[in-house]
Amino acid sequence: MSRQAKRANAIGIVIGVLVSGAFMYLVTTFLFAFSGGQNRMGPVVALGALAVIATTLLAAAIAWRIRTPA
Repeated sequence: MSRQAKRANAIGIVIGVLVSGAFMYLVTTFLFAFSGGQNRMGPVVALGALAVIATTLLAAAIAWRIRTPA
């Protein structure tokens, strides 16, 4: 795998993590603003964190799959 391909994969993973993290931050902030209390936000934030982790793992799996075997 060339250096440029490795760099592209790394950049793709970073972009995927940043985009999904920013999206979930905005979603949880919006829900918190209209929920009326923190006690109900625990599960929402936990699910948001799990979604970010799952997206990261998916992006890493795709990057791993499309890379050429050395």
